[in-house]
Amino acid sequence: MPGGIQEVRVTENIRNAAHFATDTINAENKQKQRGSKWHTLISINNPRQQVVNGFLYRMEITLKESECRNQESHNGATITECPPRDNGATKKCNVKVWHQHQRIPEYTLEREECFDI
Repeated sequence: MPGGIQEVRVTENIRNAAHFATDTINAENKQKQRGSKWHTLISINNPRQQVVNGFLYRMEITLKESECRNQESHNGATITECPPRDNGATKKCNVKVWHQHQRIPEYTLEREECFDI
């Protein structure tokens, strides 16, 4: 249904949008805190999409502080590549990511709200 928000299952596009949001949140954290640790994507919950000149994805992602340093080379890192620390800080983020195949970059983080859990 064009224009309407629909609940969807986690697809490759949803995973890519979640990783993009994770990378962007990590970049923002790095600017705020020198020496911060990379937060690894742990889960994707409640994904929804809206068709609007591309796709607007809304979801809740769970991030956990990892063993890796927060640096750009970890963009897209998996839970295997940057495993979460046992006592690492965990946060939930409600994100809205716009995906447009014809644009570069394809993804834009429209909104994020993160809180520690």
